[in-house]
Amino acid sequence: MATEKQENNIVVMKAAKFYNSITEMTLVATCVGITIDKWDAFMDGTKKASYKEVHKLIKKLCPDMVDLTWRNPYKYQYKRKDKLIVVVHSAIEYFFEV
Repeated sequence: MATEKQENNIVVMKAAKFYNSITEMTLVATCVGITIDKWDAFMDGTKKASYKEVHKLIKKLCPDMVDLTWRNPYKYQYKRKDKLIVVVHSAIEYFFEV
């Protein structure tokens, strides 16, 4: 049986693999312009995302969206799943397909 430290290392390795595999990001929607059903579909199955890793990706792959990396009290609400990253800024959710 794996120890808690070993389990944490596995989670960190999987997260690193996720972020390192991303080569493009496309803004597909914001919460302002979608229905609640679409929002639910985007958010279903998400888990916490690393705001530091997401900021690096935005700066690298979406330089026109760099304003999203400025001071942000919502940075701990970032989410991710297989092909989606959710960035929350100024109480608006930005849905990026990756």
